[in-house]
Amino acid sequence: SLNQEDSWLDMHFNETKTLSELHLTFDTNFSRIMTLSHQNYYNKKMISGPQPETVKDYNVEADNGSGWKTVLEVKNNYRRKRIHSFNNLKVKKLRIKVRAANGVPEARIFEIRCYA
Repeated sequence: SLNQEDSWLDMHFNETKTLSELHLTFDTNFSRIMTLSHQNYYNKKMISGPQPETVKDYNVEADNGSGWKTVLEVKNNYRRKRIHSFNNLKVKKLRIKVRAANGVPEARIFEIRCYA
């Protein structure tokens, strides 16, 4: 279950990295039916609006050797892919801390990519 004390993912680098972009891909449950239809069978299975599996609120924290600092706070996310830009952020460690999802009790992150 999500809470601010136990839902995070840490990345530790062997040396200090300069980060300019962070790409995050979240679960939006591609197996759920999402189509326009006149058939009630399909309409009953669809969830309109943010998908329950998608991460809603999260923070990005960085440590350049002097301790953790929050460098980004996102609230009310509903997108599958988020790209965040930084101005040459120096990091030795990076943490994604999930605060809430849009309905499920767990955090679901499919992919994290860091670019210089």
